[in-house]
Amino acid sequence: MTARPVQTSGSAEQETVARHSLFWLVLGNLVGLLLALLLLFPSLGVLLQPLSYGRWVTVHLNASLYGWSSLPLIGLLFRQYLPQTRSTRIASSAITVWSCVLLFSIIAWLSGHTSGKLFMEWSGASRGAILFGMGYLALALGISYRQRLGEVGSAPTPTRWRKTTILLKILFLIVLSTIPVVLYLAANPALYPPINPDSGGATGGSLLGSTLAIVAIYWATPFMLGLPHQATARSFLPSLSLLLLHWIGFSLLDHGDQSHRDPTQIVALASLFIWVPLLVRHLQRFDWPTGSKRWLWAFAGWGLLLVIDGVGTFVPPVLDHWKFTNALVAHVHIAMAGMVTSFNFLALVVLTQPTQLRGLFDAPTPFWCWQAGTLVHALALLAAGTLEALHPGWLFTGHPVMNLLYTIRFAAGLLMATASIQWFWLAHKQKELLHEKD
Repeated sequence: MTARPVQTSGSAEQETVARHSLFWLVLGNLVGLLLALLLLFPSLGVLLQPLSYGRWVTVHLNASLYGWSSLPLIGLLFRQYLPQTRSTRIASSAITVWSCVLLFSIIAWLSGHTSGKLFMEWSGASRGAILFGMGYLALALGISYRQRLGEVGSAPTPTRWRKTTILLKILFLIVLSTIPVVLYLAANPALYPPINPDSGGATGGSLLGSTLAIVAIYWATPFMLGLPHQATARSFLPSLSLLLLHWIGFSLLDHGDQSHRDPTQIVALASLFIWVPLLVRHLQRFDWPTGSKRWLWAFAGWGLLLVIDGVGTFVPPVLDHWKFTNALVAHVHIAMAGMVTSFNFLALVVLTQPTQLRGLFDAPTPFWCWQAGTLVHALALLAAGTLEALHPGWLFTGHPVMNLLYTIRFAAGLLMATASIQWFWLAHKQKELLHEKD
């Protein structure tokens, strides 16, 4: 039986974050299983009409991004903006509102109401709902931080560094508050078309910029979590300075419609290799709690594999063959199911320390099920993408080899779904055991 942790401020909110995160992980996996099954047996789609494959893809992508991938990041914001001496109901309610907005949007997408823009499919009522959901979260953060500043005001006079930190947090919150409006406007198909006829696709520069943004978030995460460390402030300057220089280099690149045959674009993307050891070394400077080490190394392994696959895919003539094939779907899963998921669990291990879910992610069985399932899933898709490029007809004629790879993919997805369900069940069971103890 798990011992009851000492409850601290913010524990209720972080427990809500973890439970909702696991819910969206399970839902995203179950929808992914359905999609894998429809690829194996397309005739099943007739039974689901009008809930077609394309509508379910929208649900799978957005449940994974705005549900599972986003909620742990909100937990990081809670760590910085919630009061330190008491809980606040508005923060927990913001998570509930966030999930309700996503559920409402799923109903709209399955009903065929979508803007057609990837990851910005909000249209009609769902477009207003996401504006409300994100706006409510920004309001909750603002009110919570005002309460936190009230706590600071009753403490001794803050130092200059403390005042600077408060100012930076307020400025960051103001920037975050603009995102709901920006997303609302960007979802409008009239602003720009869902498919840009003037673009040849992602460039090395654009991929570098988006990845550097992720690197910056991961670099800052242990500070946002408040993890203790033995290093001096000066020891963090080299990696921070290199990150700033990397951003400067990105700003000097040619942007827009650039060919993947441009050596500059290839070198720019390959420069991300340096961040695999640097980021791991940076994270190792902090004292992570028990149970987090395996997630840290999983994050490092998937990050290295992601960069290798990303650069290898971008180099011609590989991209000429793999573009728009299952090989790129494999790359997305290496990124999301591999690297991002490992880091999310790394953060959740810390966030749930003062909650009833402490130790939930220490179980080795679901960890290895997830890692093995993700690896087999990605390898099956890479093989399918290669064969798809060599024999395009195999994809549409139900060739036995493609069906075999799709079967392996389904089995791997089933393993991943089983792991996510086990985490979700353990979270529910752990709460029941603690209530029984009371």
